[in-house]
Amino acid sequence: MSFLKAEFMEKNKIEKDFETAIHYPTGFTEFDYRNGYKIQMAKDNKIVDGDTQIGLAGGTITAFIGPSGSGKTTFALQSIINMAKPFKDTLIIHFDLEKGAGLSRLVTISGLSPEWFKEHYIRKESTTAEEFFDFVKSHCELKLAHKEELLYDTKVRDELGKEIKTLVPSFIILDSLALLMPSKNVEEEGTGTNMTPAQAARANSVIFKKIMPLLTSANVQLIFINHLGEAIQTSMYQAPKKQVNIMKQGESMPGGKTAIYLCNNIIKLEGKSKFKEDDKYKMDGFPVTCTIYKSRSNRAGQEFEMLYSQTFGFNNPMSLFHRAKEAGIITGSAYLELPGYDKKFRNGEFITKYAEDKDFKEAFDKAIQPLLISYLVSGDTGQREFSPEKLNKQLEELGLTD
Repeated sequence: MSFLKAEFMEKNKIEKDFETAIHYPTGFTEFDYRNGYKIQMAKDNKIVDGDTQIGLAGGTITAFIGPSGSGKTTFALQSIINMAKPFKDTLIIHFDLEKGAGLSRLVTISGLSPEWFKEHYIRKESTTAEEFFDFVKSHCELKLAHKEELLYDTKVRDELGKEIKTLVPSFIILDSLALLMPSKNVEEEGTGTNMTPAQAARANSVIFKKIMPLLTSANVQLIFINHLGEAIQTSMYQAPKKQVNIMKQGESMPGGKTAIYLCNNIIKLEGKSKFKEDDKYKMDGFPVTCTIYKSRSNRAGQEFEMLYSQTFGFNNPMSLFHRAKEAGIITGSAYLELPGYDKKFRNGEFITKYAEDKDFKEAFDKAIQPLLISYLVSGDTGQREFSPEKLNKQLEELGLTD
């Protein structure tokens, strides 16, 4: 460590110079890998791939956006519950301002018992911007006050090879950002004024700026739902500027800019035509196009499909099956073939075989794994070899050595 760095850290009581956020799998495998990466480490004078991180990063903000009926709330709820399940001391705080997820719905889409939700879940159907901030702040401060009880070993090593310990993750979901308003706007009579949206956006901006460092330090993940509207055309000669580069021209999200640029991830969901009764998948639902508008751990602009059941929510095995067929891993038409499995099967038999036939499940998981790994961001180790000698030579060429 350099003299200046050591002195600066000691003077300012800086305990950690780098922090690596732990990712938590959402249970939707293709999405998890498309948002994942391999930690880059040094070994034998080379940059090499370390531990794999998949899913959403703890202590960050994620937005799920899309038109009404696209399944964005269900996807957010299923993701959060799947991330929380492994931890007995976790907590989910759900600001359900749209009142779309009662306990029966949560049980149906998760497969968990009502008792699990009684242990780990708080649902509020109304709040103001000020109360939302107070709840988030109180939750983060409570976790930080009980660091010793909540600290756990993640079994993941950071870029410097150190084991990462962090607080048990907890989760906050806001459905939706568009309905979060300051108390004065909630209490005003009538329909408000044309300044009401601007006042809400300003309040949200202040709140999100204040809670961001709290979320990070307490390992609290905030997921909010937002709707997509049309951007206001202010000039007949120039199209409105896009809020996020990958967005389609004319799309706009309410709630202010701050929440958008503080997001680690922005995920758009858009439903397609409903499956017909005689469809090969035998599902009462529809495909949903998922587009990663923003990611700080992988590539933005990735687009893929997931299969949505109107009763049970998103179906991960069926979505992977759909992707495996698109990628040519599973072949055939009426009767399908899977590498490593010696029996043919029909489309409608997949979900039963995956759940009940151990050999079939192992063959499918093995066959699709290379495709999933290809989605990860990984260093090109062959091009990134380094050595102390090479570094010193570069410094000499720059005139930076004695």
